[in-house]
Formats: sequence, structure tokens, C-alpha cells
Amino acid sequence: MSSEGRREVSQPNNRAAGNRDSKGRKPFRGGAKRSSGADGNKVSRSSPGTGAKRTGGSARRPHKSETRLDRPMRKPRIEPLIPEDIEAKMLPGKVRAELLSLSAENSEVVAKQMVMIDRLLSSNDEADRNLANQFGKAASERAGRVGIVRQYAGRASLSVGDFAEAKKHFSAAFRINGNPMMKVFLAECETGLGKARKSLDLLGEIALGSLTPRDAAYAHLVSAEARVALGQLDAALITMSRKYEEILTRLSSEESSLLLRWISLKEHITSQL
Repeated sequence: MSSEGRREVSQPNNRAAGNRDSKGRKPFRGGAKRSSGADGNKVSRSSPGTGAKRTGGSARRPHKSETRLDRPMRKPRIEPLIPEDIEAKMLPGKVRAELLSLSAENSEVVAKQMVMIDRLLSSNDEADRNLANQFGKAASERAGRVGIVRQYAGRASLSVGDFAEAKKHFSAAFRINGNPMMKVFLAECETGLGKARKSLDLLGEIALGSLTPRDAAYAHLVSAEARVALGQLDAALITMSRKYEEILTRLSSEESSLLLRWISLKEHITSQL
């Protein structure tokens, strides 16, 4: 290279690849080679999609907890206290298995909260139902991406007449697991929100064969309530067939409130005819 060429290299404003300044330092290039465009021109480090950062442009790896379905804790929770005698193993195994996507610690707490929801909803006491709703909110905050958890939270909201909140939970549960029983609960919410006709439309989308006998009886009860709300008393009474009433009589004592609800509605209908 000529002496003239060497004097050009020493120019600080020259940007030719591999040149150095008068002190022997290479000009700053923004890090890794992949910060350059396809045509070899320099691409700004702030350009979208280049990935060239001071860290070398490597993508952030998700923390292992982010691959689970736990919801991130944004602020300290105020949760109802769980009695010491409550254990996670009290939750039916099939239900507990759906919590395996959670961390071990969170799964333990959520399972206990769900046990409390079951226990409190078996009571006809208003205070117990309100407490069940608090447990439902706490469980949903911890594991709102798990379908069965949203289902439990929805049942708790439904028990206190919070139909709008219950609808959110059941809608989420249906999106997650596609359980047809969620549509029965959603229909019940619609009736509670003054949309009985929409309730009947939802029930019409369900194949009764996809429901257990107990759930099918529940669906007929919800249908009868919607028809009563629409003033269709004769149709409501036909919906409440003896077959489904007998199914409800065979339920456990913990679900006796469902039979009482059936009998109460039937008496109301007959008194109006």
C-alpha cells in the first residue's frame, strides 16, 4: 500500500471495514456482525428485529416458571385463611391431576382452596357462600389459566348471584377445556342477567348425550327457569320431567340444594297455572 493510502487510513472519519483510528483503535460497530443488513450496510442497533444489543443480541430465555400456568404475583394477596385440617388430597384425584401444570407449592394451596369451595358450597348459609366466593377469587388469581380452577371460581360466584363474574369464569373455562357443562352454567348466568332467550339458545347447542345424568338434570332445571322467566310456564313444567327429578333425588346430601331448587320451582309453576 502507498504512503498516501496509509495517510487515508489514519483519517478518524474513514468508516472502511477493519480500519483503525490514529490511536490504533477500531471504530465501534454496534456489537455482533449480524447487526449488518443483507447489503453489508450498517443497521442501527435500535432497528426493529435486528436483535443487536449490548448483550450480543441473544433472545431472553423465559424463566422456567413462565412455562407453567401459574399467574405471576403482581402484588401481595389477601386470601382467606385455610383451616389447618384441610389437605390437598381431599380434592378428588381427577380434579387434582388438572393442577399438575402449576408449581408444587402453588398447586398445594390452590387444591386446598378448592376443597374449601366444595365444603362451603354444600352449605345453605349465606356467609359460607360468600366465603366460598372469596376462596374462588383467590384460586383464580393463583391459577386462572387452569380450566377446572375457573370452573370452581365460577360456581362460587354463581352461588352469591354474581352472574357477570361467574360468566367470565365459565367462559374462560370453556375456552380452556371445552367442557359442555360450562354452557349449562353460562345459560344459567344469562338467565340471571335477564337474557333468558339467550339462555335457551345456549342450552340448544348442547348434546344431552355429552352430559352425565346429573348434569343433564341440571340443564333441564336451568331450561325450566329460563322458560319461567319468559312466561312459558307450560313449557317449563314439561321440561321438568319426572325422569330428571328422580335423578336429583339420588344425589348425595351435599347436593340436596339442587333438589330443593327443583321442587321450589315446580311448586311455583303449579301455583301460577
